[in-house]
Amino acid sequence: MAAGRFSQLAGELPRSLPRSPLLPWEAVKAIGGLGRQQRWAEALAVFWPLVRQERANLIVWNSVISACAGRAWEWSVLLLSLLEVDAENEADAISYNTVLTALMRSSEISAAVRLLHEMPMRQILPDTCSFNTVMGSLAKEPTLRIQL
Repeated sequence: MAAGRFSQLAGELPRSLPRSPLLPWEAVKAIGGLGRQQRWAEALAVFWPLVRQERANLIVWNSVISACAGRAWEWSVLLLSLLEVDAENEADAISYNTVLTALMRSSEISAAVRLLHEMPMRQILPDTCSFNTVMGSLAKEPTLRIQL
């Protein structure tokens, strides 16, 4: 994602992000509920203070990636990139599978296939869910040309 695109996406966030009084497990519950309601900007507003306070664990990261996986799929991709450079947490197959699902639902099939291809290079082994996510969508588009 281009740097300018990050600025554009960040402009969609609420301007003032409060200090989160939530514990990580409380944040997971709140973020999950907001994600189910497709209120991704509010889910990010719960998430960012935890990151700034270095209190976001992998479950919190995966929750917010999932919350953005619908209409805000670009945020899922961006969050995965940020998770990969987080000193405290490491992305796992769940993180990647969530982004794969977001990409496939958004018809970003080439990007999903590239991500699946790159997973081993990023020290993440694709699992059954990874392959099923991509193959299920590819089966619906038999004439699609994919470029890696």
